[in-house]
Amino acid sequence: MRCQKGAHSDRVEYSGRFFLAVTNMPRLNHGMPQQKHLFETTIQQSQLDSYGHVNHAAYLQIFEQARWEFTKNHGYGYEVVHAQGVGPIVLRIQIEFRKELRLGQTLRVETYGSGFKKRIFKVYQSMVDGQGDICCRAEYSLALFDMKERKIISPTKHWLDAMGSCG
Repeated sequence: MRCQKGAHSDRVEYSGRFFLAVTNMPRLNHGMPQQKHLFETTIQQSQLDSYGHVNHAAYLQIFEQARWEFTKNHGYGYEVVHAQGVGPIVLRIQIEFRKELRLGQTLRVETYGSGFKKRIFKVYQSMVDGQGDICCRAEYSLALFDMKERKIISPTKHWLDAMGSCG
């Protein structure tokens, strides 16, 4: 897993093959291109449904695993969330299934955020197979949740730093 600077481009080249990426990648509030977190995984048998491809709910679990890696790598992992009593919650998900994934396939999950609007943070994720094809993509609306007060709060500086860059 590693971070790379996101290019402000309509096309990204993977393995010598072009595919359409997220058009006009959103930029952070400070105007700089967002950095992309890359997470690699292999499809396991437990993620399959009776049709022999990844179950729709397993896509969400893979995306969640990649988001936790993203936040953990930026100093805001599970332990910090529970120590501070403040962490991210999903408010909305829009998901598009584009190509099936099967047992043993290796894929890359690309994650990046686009900044806050009021107290809501947008996160975008794509699952990309070994041929460079986008198999699934999702857009999330997240907020910061105070576990003691049981309510959404304004983002803290630590949270903004964790979500703002890979560097």
